[in-house]
Amino acid sequence: MNSVVFPTYHFSMREGVRIAYIDTSLPEDPSQKPTIIWVHGITSQALIWEKNIIVLREFCRCVALDLPGHGSSEKGLYEYSLQFYGQSILQLLEHLKLSEPVYLVAHSMGGQIAIKLVTQYPQLFRKLILVAPAGFEPFTESEKLILAQITADSVISRIQYYKFILNLKDYFYALNEKEYQKLAEFSRTFYDLDQNPFLHHLLERSVKAMLYEPVLKDLPKIKIPTLVFFGKNDKLIPNRLFHPHLTTQQIAESACKRIRKSKLILYDKCGHFLQYEQPIPFNTDLYQFIFG
Repeated sequence: MNSVVFPTYHFSMREGVRIAYIDTSLPEDPSQKPTIIWVHGITSQALIWEKNIIVLREFCRCVALDLPGHGSSEKGLYEYSLQFYGQSILQLLEHLKLSEPVYLVAHSMGGQIAIKLVTQYPQLFRKLILVAPAGFEPFTESEKLILAQITADSVISRIQYYKFILNLKDYFYALNEKEYQKLAEFSRTFYDLDQNPFLHHLLERSVKAMLYEPVLKDLPKIKIPTLVFFGKNDKLIPNRLFHPHLTTQQIAESACKRIRKSKLILYDKCGHFLQYEQPIPFNTDLYQFIFG
């Protein structure tokens, strides 16, 4: 499958960071389609949503940003906290001058960012869709310290790209070889230290942000309807090093009990990038949640 070419635009955050985003709605388009904001996870990019946007754009205005330091957005020695990432989304909404609340779809680390946003700015969002979100799995202080130290190790960071390529299949239950090659190519520049000398900094700061800006206590504060997706064969959640006795389903069900207006959908034979691995059921379930 070849990548779909979507219209890409840019704006600058007040912090001076240039942000790239996809927008499927033409400025002169008179239609009043609802807007979906798509937020990717750590080391990912907006194009990870291509199999979903190509379908949902018929019914919604789809806007997917590259978070700071990712994709085609500007890279640098930024803060990379959840609040910093969240500001890029808030300032995107401000830039778009939207008059109605939006639907927020967020994956992995993006999900943890989204939880912070909807609890702090509920008036901006109509519904929340979390796709294999980070932040649902609790870690002890000692576990956090170990994970933070691993991420800060420059030796580990220097071989991160090769680790990613070798372990790419861990992100999926099953995906054909052409798709693996395509996704590897997506990330080749990002993991090339000659082209992205800020990689170590981003990884260290982003992982620490997920560890030390927890959201479990924020889940009961979510007021808007929330749909949560997980693949039952997710190899990233739970963490296999510290919590091998837990299952993805246990993590998901425990967290969803804290969200009052939530619905959980679990896909069999599916990994962490379920929106990419099983786009047809995902797109169908997402459409029904938005318009149902």
